[in-house]
Amino acid sequence: MKLTNIPTPELALLSITRVAIGAGVGFLLGHRLDREFRRGLGIALIGVGAALTIPLAIDVIRRTRNVEKLHATPEMPAMPGVRPNTREGALAH
Repeated sequence: MKLTNIPTPELALLSITRVAIGAGVGFLLGHRLDREFRRGLGIALIGVGAALTIPLAIDVIRRTRNVEKLHATPEMPAMPGVRPNTREGALAH
């Protein structure tokens, strides 16, 4: 599992960029407004949304940490002359 800590303002900015891309696609697929106006507005919204999403996504990826690595217990090095405390070792003696 991955763990990412994203501040609220940055999460809001990520959401806004996704909305801009969605609205741009909606304008490109819609039919109510003038064709040239829709096309220009749609391409502009998709471009701005994508351009802002890329650096934000890179920042989020850099902050992502592997949870298993965070909670893993480090291996203790074997000490000479000390037998490991295992069930098999206890039953053998």
